[in-house]
Amino acid sequence: MPSKIIRGMAGNNTFRFFATDATDVVQEAVEKHNLSITATVLLGRMITAGLMMGYDLKNETDSLTLKINGDGMIGGALVDCRSDGKIRGYVIHPEVELPLDENTKNIQVGKAIGAGVLTVIKKYGSSTPYQSEIPLRTGEIAEDIAFYYAQSEQIPTAVSLGVLVDPDATVRRAGGFIVQAMPNTPDDMLYRLEKNINNMPYISDL
Repeated sequence: MPSKIIRGMAGNNTFRFFATDATDVVQEAVEKHNLSITATVLLGRMITAGLMMGYDLKNETDSLTLKINGDGMIGGALVDCRSDGKIRGYVIHPEVELPLDENTKNIQVGKAIGAGVLTVIKKYGSSTPYQSEIPLRTGEIAEDIAFYYAQSEQIPTAVSLGVLVDPDATVRRAGGFIVQAMPNTPDDMLYRLEKNINNMPYISDL
């Protein structure tokens, strides 16, 4: 299935959303950079987020950069994206591989990154870039981007990013969504959205 992005409004225009199937793009990144499974999930989540955040840019000359730096073994990663879906990125140490978490059996992206910062850089045409830097909450990417929106843009935001990788490092599925509350969204609508998202299956299964 070709990678695609959609966006729209919901809840009587109380929310806006972005969603993407980024499987093909993430698989291409794996092949170009010879990524480990851990690095695949890290860069895959950042590419997925970058595609949706970049799609929110207004003009073709605008760009958005997501950069993570940490003190863990993988070092960090960077993606640079535009509104037309063009995106590029890399992982500092793409060969690093961590075992699955013993309890959850999940890939330990946060542990691979360690403590660090998320930097978001927005450049609008020839103007001076706008840069915001926040401490990482978990290093699992989705939670950190949601925290960025809450802290730097004061927008209540839900972010879900999923990358499902086979043992041979083939990307079976990569995708995600971003949902944001519009100004003056009622508290009961926010509660209902949060409850529904918490009850959803994994995004990669969807």
